[in-house]
Amino acid sequence: MRRLMLLIFVFSVLPGGAQLLWRISGNGLEKPSYLFCTYHVASFSEIDSICCLRQVIGSVDNVYGEVIAADMLNADTLVYMTRRLTLPADTLLTDLLNSRDFAKVDAFLMDNLGISLADAGMARMLPAAVANQITLSAAVKGVESYDPSASLDAEIQNLARLLGKRVGGLETVSFQIDMMTAQPLDRQAEQLVCTVESFDSLIVQSKGLTGAYYSQDLSLIEALMNGDGEDSACDYTPEEKYALITERNKAWMLKMPAIMKGGSTLFAVGAGHLVGGDGLLFMLIDAGYDVEPVEKSWYDKTE
Repeated sequence: MRRLMLLIFVFSVLPGGAQLLWRISGNGLEKPSYLFCTYHVASFSEIDSICCLRQVIGSVDNVYGEVIAADMLNADTLVYMTRRLTLPADTLLTDLLNSRDFAKVDAFLMDNLGISLADAGMARMLPAAVANQITLSAAVKGVESYDPSASLDAEIQNLARLLGKRVGGLETVSFQIDMMTAQPLDRQAEQLVCTVESFDSLIVQSKGLTGAYYSQDLSLIEALMNGDGEDSACDYTPEEKYALITERNKAWMLKMPAIMKGGSTLFAVGAGHLVGGDGLLFMLIDAGYDVEPVEKSWYDKTE
């Protein structure tokens, strides 16, 4: 079940000595920039347990996330999201799920989220939208301190604004919505059923990932993300994973040099985007930057 939590939190093979926070320098930069591994359902209350993160936010000129978190709640975004997460006018979930799978998903939603596929709004939702809600529900069950009003990503940006920093996004919310809904409808339906069937395992996995993240045990996170080695319909195909991670990393790397040239920047993105051969860490090194893990004694001396 290697795919199950990928939309929420992704890790791959990490370089030795890896940390959550990395310093980017060299290659003509006048001031250093930083790259931070975020966990999208972590609480902002954890910020002071992460070495030097608050200090870095105070020292940089810009803070960039995957998106501008505040944009997720504006009226235009909500209208766009409603339209994109709705099935075509001539299609219902009953057309995409056989009777047994429809009953299974409907019973699960009633028991766990108090909603039914018989409701007109739910019957018209994309399978990917329903599956993402279930995945998020499992993820937050593994985070005792979860507070949807104070997520780590959004509150880092809020703090940056309070400190007078420029806040930006490497991509738009509409792009992320389009990406989430890009799979063919039959593939979305397949993953919805698998997500329901794997819900208990999702919760266990979320608890493990949360503990590993809060203790900054990246070796354990890697092991948890590798899973049990058994493939399932829930796993992303290589093509799907390329679109979700590698393709976006390449697009971000086209933007990051100019942003860093314009001012010292903290990039706070999902940790799965940092690691592996196509991760941002190696892409930055390949582009000629010096990339180093931030440690307190070193930070106090150099900054």
